[in-house]
Amino acid sequence: WHAFSDESDPSNQYVNSVTILRGHDNIWNEDYHVVHHHEPKVHWTDMPNSFAENKAKYIECRATVFADCEQGLFFAWMFGCKWDDMVDHFV
Repeated sequence: WHAFSDESDPSNQYVNSVTILRGHDNIWNEDYHVVHHHEPKVHWTDMPNSFAENKAKYIECRATVFADCEQGLFFAWMFGCKWDDMVDHFV
């Protein structure tokens, strides 16, 4: 799932794809969303390891990462314009 865009680099999938750490309902590791864009052959059970191994790349590419929330809550914040709530979970 996608929510943001880098104006200077709209194709930056690290920004376009939202990653959630310690998600409350992380079914099939879907919270490591960008992993499947950059490493589509990684099995869903290996996504956390892939994220950890490539953490430097996430930092370099200014990845969109949130923590301690879940997709439904994130979308409620976004569509409800609850930016302060969202920022509290931005990594």
